[in-house]
Amino acid sequence: MRLEINGEVVGISGLTAHGQMHVIALFNRRDPAAFPYDPGRDYTVEDWVGPEISVILTGLDAATQEHVYWTDDIPLEVGDEVTLTVLPPGKFDPPIRRCPVAR
Repeated sequence: MRLEINGEVVGISGLTAHGQMHVIALFNRRDPAAFPYDPGRDYTVEDWVGPEISVILTGLDAATQEHVYWTDDIPLEVGDEVTLTVLPPGKFDPPIRRCPVAR
């Protein structure tokens, strides 16, 4: 899958084995006053609140049991055009991050 924002390719996802690929559009509005303070975490109130609307290209590599990410959350603005193109098998971007599935 190829994800474009305003005509710019931001990521091409793909897997070599079984798994899932997702494009997720998020609307998120969190109250900064409800920030769950945890001294063991290294994120800020701004990180927790996050962008109000964003999109991410992510998935699951079933062979390795890892969540995979081809992009981070990409903030969107009113009027942005988000295009998803389903591609045939071929070259794709390596994930920028992999995280083990919690068990």
